[in-house]
Amino acid sequence: MMKRLAQLVALLILAAPAWALNDTWYIATTGSNSNAGTSAGAPFATFSYALSKMSGCDTLVIEGGTPLSPAHFYDTILLNSSALAGNVSSSGCYTTFMCTTDFACLIDGSTGSSSLNAIIYDNQPYISFIGIIAESNPTWNAPNGASPWAIYETNHVKLQRTAGFGAPCGAGNGDNWNINVYSIGPGDDHVLVEDSHAWGCGRYKFEVYQSTNTILRRDVSRHDLALNGWESGSLAPMQQCSTFATYDSTNTLFENDIAIDSGDTAQDTGEIYGGVPWSEHNDGGIDNSIEVDGSLVLNVQGLASSLDQKDSGTHVYNNDAFWGNTGGIAIGVLVNADTTPVPTSVTCTTTTCTVTFSPSFVVFDNQLVEFTGLTGGASVLNGTWFNNTSGTGVAATTVTVPYVGTAGGPYSQSGAAMYFVQGTTLPTMTINHVTAGGMTGTASDTSHVWGVGVQGNTAFSYYISEATTNSIFESEHSYGVADYVHSNYNYYYLNGANFGATYYEGYVPTAGANDVQGTNPQLKYLTREEAGSPVYGTASDGGNIGATILYEWGVTGTLYGDTGYDTLTATSLWPFPNEGQIKNDFASFSMTNPYTSTTVNGARGFAASGTGLYGGPITLTSYIWEYLGNACPGTICSGATAGGSAISGAVAGSVIQ
Repeated sequence: MMKRLAQLVALLILAAPAWALNDTWYIATTGSNSNAGTSAGAPFATFSYALSKMSGCDTLVIEGGTPLSPAHFYDTILLNSSALAGNVSSSGCYTTFMCTTDFACLIDGSTGSSSLNAIIYDNQPYISFIGIIAESNPTWNAPNGASPWAIYETNHVKLQRTAGFGAPCGAGNGDNWNINVYSIGPGDDHVLVEDSHAWGCGRYKFEVYQSTNTILRRDVSRHDLALNGWESGSLAPMQQCSTFATYDSTNTLFENDIAIDSGDTAQDTGEIYGGVPWSEHNDGGIDNSIEVDGSLVLNVQGLASSLDQKDSGTHVYNNDAFWGNTGGIAIGVLVNADTTPVPTSVTCTTTTCTVTFSPSFVVFDNQLVEFTGLTGGASVLNGTWFNNTSGTGVAATTVTVPYVGTAGGPYSQSGAAMYFVQGTTLPTMTINHVTAGGMTGTASDTSHVWGVGVQGNTAFSYYISEATTNSIFESEHSYGVADYVHSNYNYYYLNGANFGATYYEGYVPTAGANDVQGTNPQLKYLTREEAGSPVYGTASDGGNIGATILYEWGVTGTLYGDTGYDTLTATSLWPFPNEGQIKNDFASFSMTNPYTSTTVNGARGFAASGTGLYGGPITLTSYIWEYLGNACPGTICSGATAGGSAISGAVAGSVIQ
């Protein structure tokens, strides 16, 4: 261990620029705050004392146990401007907290105050955590603020090879339903969570909230249990949960992320409404751009990906695989209608229109306005967009809107009404090289299941360009694609119908000139296409139709905007990093659901014991490669082992009270 520690410190020093060399401190459960804390032989005992000695850009080396039995640090970490002196420079030197062995240090917040996170930092930029596991307590009926990881009001933060579990399950309290495992935001900028995993309870496993320029790279998420406690006051399984989520955030990048085995109804784990990601918004006036590269959503009881009705900006899906979920990619492009006030008169000039209506309603800046069902002289306004700039949060009965018509116009149902949409930037959607199939629908709704379609809860939608190309849609229960999807160079096979319309829209897309229907794409794996198959090398860009997920996206350690942060590297993604640790951590989960009195078992899906088709133990890699029933290639799974460790913290075997 001492040799390993010396190597880690030496590498850290060599990798750091000369101007960033600062002090290195040590902490251990066997340490003492009377020690000097400057060597592994004389470590401090508590984080609070170590922080009082540290300055910005220092390194704290944490003496771990083993991944099988990580050292437990009950002293939680609280980093803010008062706990740490700050950076020497604002241009890139990091204050670093690193475990001597990855996943061998457990920051155990389960025995502390239920109002504290295990690790929380705010207003302190340039922080790095490496190799650390964080835990809170699933049995807490606590207010918001009990996430294992919480990051807010800061920037330039890196979490590498970390893990989180034990978030409260939300039982019996009207506030803690909104606790996550990784809470990023509000107010964060340039945050990286890389090679990390989350499981157990909590509403979201990874959430990016009101933040900018965030990367979630090679993270694995499984949702196990969340209880209502908010919407109905009961302990019924909560529907509003997700593995990865964004909320009012700009430039969120998902690279090689995996959402898997979540919301298994046989385990009474509730229902998910988003995989990678669920993107939700209250503020429709901001740019909510996201990109999903080389990611997978498998066996999720819910939508593979879902975008909110007020999304704006650019949304890109590239080389992603979604299979065996309730539904596919759901594009929420429905209006956020006000009280649909009825216009009583409309008077227009060549540049503006003044509208009087009843009842009065609240007028916001930057709202798109559409009139429907008008008669007489006002009928020329039907289906026309305007941009309201008359006021912010003002109750009004008259509004003047300048004409800014959009070519093509929106689709709407008939009826005299006036609709308002928050946000002036209509979203754009690009779906390229996606493999989507096996979407089953729910027990109550199997008629509207598609690979890509529109979702929402009103009967009105504006027109959106959903460019869907070079993709495979196979074995969809109802439709390959639905609604306003512009299709070309796609393969459709064994679907209920290749093109259809949801009951929200009623618009049926048509096949593109280069679409192929009824021909077997001959898929063997979700991660690649085989030479000689009809989809191999036949894409519009010369590549393969469908997803190719063989290499890592993004250079390790890079933040949004850094060189190589969004490039496809030459580093193989398989076997998946730390998959033995992930498997055994996920398998360790066991909890009794008080609503059903059944036990939620974590040793399921890829985390179950047994032998893969390739002849070795089931691993995350073999589970994904063998999802379509073919043995994992020897070049990918040869010599793979289950390996790793199990975390035996407060979550294992607990019962929610």
